[in-house]
Amino acid sequence: MSKLTNSQRIKNILDGKFTENTKIVSGYKKSKEEHIEGDVWEEDKKKWTIKNGIKQSVTKLDDLRNLITMPILCPKCHKPMKKHLDKKFWSMRSMCMDCVIEEDNQRIENGTFKDYTKQVMQNNITSFTKDIKEQVKSYIDSYGAKHFVTEGGDVEEWIGTQNKKEVEKTMNDKIEKLETIVQENFGDDKL
Repeated sequence: MSKLTNSQRIKNILDGKFTENTKIVSGYKKSKEEHIEGDVWEEDKKKWTIKNGIKQSVTKLDDLRNLITMPILCPKCHKPMKKHLDKKFWSMRSMCMDCVIEEDNQRIENGTFKDYTKQVMQNNITSFTKDIKEQVKSYIDSYGAKHFVTEGGDVEEWIGTQNKKEVEKTMNDKIEKLETIVQENFGDDKL
C-alpha cells in the first residue's frame, strides 16, 4: 500500500467509515445503500441488521433466542439478576424474583390475586388438555403403521389387535372424560 492509501485508510477508520474504499477503481461498481444502527434490510435473499456497529444476519430464531436468554439486568427494576431464583422467575414471568414478589403483593393488596391465580390455573389446564389432544391425534394418525424405527435405529414390526376406528373411539371417549373431570373440578365456579 502506498502512503496515500495508508493515510486514506486511517482517515476512513477515524471517521467511522470502516468499509470505505481507499482506491478509486474504474469499471463496474455495485450500488451500495447506507444503513445505520438498527436498520433491517434484505440483501441476497437474506435479512441483515446493524447492531453495535456490526452488520449481522437476522435469523428466524432471533426472537426465540431473545425470549429464552436471561438478561443481566431485570427489565422492570434494572437491578442485576444474580440471585439463585432469578433464572426460574425469569423463565416464568420475565422479571426478577423481587419484582414478582412485589407484583404479587400489590395484587394481594388490590384484591386481584385470587383472580390472577385462577386465570393462571385455567391457562395451565387449557394448555394441558390441548397437549393431550394433540398427542392422541398423533398416536391415532400413526396407529395404522406396521413398522416403527426404535431409538437404536432398529426397525420393528408391530401388529395391533384393534382397528384404527376402535382406537380413535376409545381415545375420544377418554378425552371427553378428561374434559368432564376438568370442568367438574376446575370450572369457573370451582377455582
